[in-house]
Amino acid sequence: FTKAGVIRAGVPSWCETKPDCDNLAKAVLDVLTNCQYWRDDSQVVMVLVSKRYATDRPAGATIKVRAIQGV
Repeated sequence: FTKAGVIRAGVPSWCETKPDCDNLAKAVLDVLTNCQYWRDDSQVVMVLVSKRYATDRPAGATIKVRAIQGV
């Protein structure tokens, strides 16, 4: 980052610093379990997690939960 808080030119778009992706995913799963979105996070069969610098949009998270047909 520059002193103005702008990401420097040429910096990779992927963020390789802490927190780890698995810890971020676990935090989201735990919150959804605690608010009783599902019975237990053991019901989750697929998770896709990535960390990127927010260069073209506000910082935040996108979370999508879908039922898998036939399960």
